Amino acid sequence: MQNELNKTEYSAISPVPLSTDLLLSSMHIMQRKKAQKKAERPFRAVIYARVSTKQQADEDKSSIPAQIEKCRAVIDTKAWEFIGEYRDEGISGHLTIERHGLQEMLRDARLKKFDLLVVK
Repeated sequence: MQNELNKTEYSAISPVPLSTDLLLSSMHIMQRKKAQKKAERPFRAVIYARVSTKQQADEDKSSIPAQIEKCRAVIDTKAWEFIGEYRDEGISGHLTIERHGLQEMLRDARLKKFDLLVVK
């Protein structure tokens, strides 16, 4: 009888901790499920390639296609999901406003369209 009285008093006096515990448990379970789902999904990867001068754009080893090829190899090896590529050809690095590929990539990053950026 004494135990039954204590249980009744606790639930009658302080029902908030019971519901708060349930809410926290539910939130914890939802967070764990979300983390599991995220872990199962491969990283969404994008490539950013650039060269500063037109001369570099024409050379084989530092050309945009060569950079993209090497980055694609990394993405394939890691089994990441390839989302897309951004490029700026023959634009100096300090001209960030004029680098349209960079600006588009930064916009997409803010929108969380990809998880990681691959560069050479």
